[in-house]
Amino acid sequence: MLSINKQTRTKKWLCYLLCIGACYFNSSIAQEIAVAIGDSFISGEGASPNPTAYLSVEGHAFPGWVYAQRFDPYFCHRSPNSAIFQANTGLQAFNFACSGAQPTDVLFVRWPQDGGRGVQAQVERLREVALVNQVRLIQVGLGANNSIFTFGGEAGDCMSRFFNDAYHPADPNNRPCSRSTMPSTNDIDNASIELQAAVESIINMMNSLESNGQQLYPPGSYRIVLQDYTNPIAPEFHRMYHREAGRSDGSWRFTDLALERYMAGCPVHMSSLSDTHWLSQQLGRMVATARQNLAAAHPNQDIIYLNVQNAFNGARLCEAPNSPHNAMVTPFRMRLPDPAGFPLTKRILIDRAIANGIAVGDVLLPDNPTLLKSALKFACGIDTAQNGIAQGCQESLHPNQAGHATLARCLEFAAIAGNTNQVSCSRNAITGTLHMSLIEGPNSLKAFSPGEEYYVSLRPGTSVASWSISNGLQIVSGGGSSNSITVRPKDTVYRGQAKVTVRLNNGNRYDKTIPVLSGLAEADFEFYTPEFICPNETHYDFMAFNDSDPLLAIEEWHWMLPGGFETVFEDNYPDISELHFGAPGDSDIDEVVTFSLWVNLEGSSPEEREGPFYVQIPKGTPQQCAATF
Repeated sequence: MLSINKQTRTKKWLCYLLCIGACYFNSSIAQEIAVAIGDSFISGEGASPNPTAYLSVEGHAFPGWVYAQRFDPYFCHRSPNSAIFQANTGLQAFNFACSGAQPTDVLFVRWPQDGGRGVQAQVERLREVALVNQVRLIQVGLGANNSIFTFGGEAGDCMSRFFNDAYHPADPNNRPCSRSTMPSTNDIDNASIELQAAVESIINMMNSLESNGQQLYPPGSYRIVLQDYTNPIAPEFHRMYHREAGRSDGSWRFTDLALERYMAGCPVHMSSLSDTHWLSQQLGRMVATARQNLAAAHPNQDIIYLNVQNAFNGARLCEAPNSPHNAMVTPFRMRLPDPAGFPLTKRILIDRAIANGIAVGDVLLPDNPTLLKSALKFACGIDTAQNGIAQGCQESLHPNQAGHATLARCLEFAAIAGNTNQVSCSRNAITGTLHMSLIEGPNSLKAFSPGEEYYVSLRPGTSVASWSISNGLQIVSGGGSSNSITVRPKDTVYRGQAKVTVRLNNGNRYDKTIPVLSGLAEADFEFYTPEFICPNETHYDFMAFNDSDPLLAIEEWHWMLPGGFETVFEDNYPDISELHFGAPGDSDIDEVVTFSLWVNLEGSSPEEREGPFYVQIPKGTPQQCAATF
């Protein structure tokens, strides 16, 4: 990256002001930049330790920790700790993302609509810097806020239901949030359309920029990274958050548990966790669908989907003891209306019949279901009342500084990935290691199988120092200082996690773990099965023999039966599995019944399960079944 002196910058800005981009654009002296466009997940909401650490917006200092700051038009929460600034891309970073932004905010100023901002439209800010710099990377994170639903609204609803259920279980409106209360798949589809339109506006604007009749940004000259969202709360709580004072969140009045989960940052029903993660996956689908449609409409445009769904594994709220201190996410916090912005840091007292009030060290919430729900909405800004939000709640459930450091690593991978549609960024919950899929190939490799290869490619121009591989792999082509490498398993009996490592000249190192399996195939098993299956019979059995060559010891056998079939018992050994099962009624049996088998070899970990291997048995005809039974 070349630096630009003050005189050069002044000339370029004068050029822009006088002729609005019609002047000669000298890319050889323009600094190369990365630009962030999006909502609070991108802006750095929650990533600054105090209000003064947020950046000024268009010359306006951040309003700070003040009453009714939501209605300050420059309340964007752009943090110097956001991923775009922490990423080691070799590019000068600009952050135009804004808390609360919807896809339409890319094109328009939403102020004075509720929750809107008076800042310049993000695509216009991008245009300004694109004319005087060389844009190489555009990070886009949008869609969780849209014209139908918002992230804050959905989170606030789940938390409100939890608190109300803890203190007022008789209220039928306080049942846990679930898919029935969350945005539908149609809502997600509409949000994806809005996201696609926003990115279309970015592409069209960049395509329109010219200098002396020449296009400044032809397709492929810069990369757009469409990033999705991580779920801030664990898919399963650590056991210490399951019960308190002998009560679970299915008990009648579980006030002590509500306080414990609140202090840990995760006041939500356990029964809601799977559905909140379903919603998170739907947001990933929203981004992936937009990327697919955009790629079809702009086949020469460099667009990658960055999947960060699993980037915080092991470090989400309530996933481990001592939450939220070990989490990469800001805890859920609420602030009742108070000019001083009094924080709720010690305990919740909802056992007193008072409408509202604040005591030193405590926040007293009303012991009335209607008033309590109103207070929570008032605190979290999911209504439209004036002064309806305060900073502590706004920062809730967003990546903190450590979270953005992780997302920065993910963004670095997306910036250098080769010709691929998607980069997935996942964290090992035990070791904390990040793994990236810069891989175009199968999800695992099998030994003794010709043609089984992994191909790893990096973006042209990436300065590679070296590649290395671990046991079990051999290089087919590439490696060295090239931008790609192709590997395959060695022709030996090897099982385990192999690794491909690339080291860049800027000091970054990236690893990709690849499961190398034994190469078992259906031909390595001998199956003895019933000739056909009849309805309502409970005495079927078949056997699977391990006939692999060389013989590989099987430690565990795992059968998956079709719907309606029931296991009577299993008898498993290293070389044989005997399965006894019963069949359902006639209407529940397909014409061809398919059983699935997985195995774990001796010494393998649970995730190194091999399969599936399929066994298909036809349904018996009425005549066959009558003659047999």
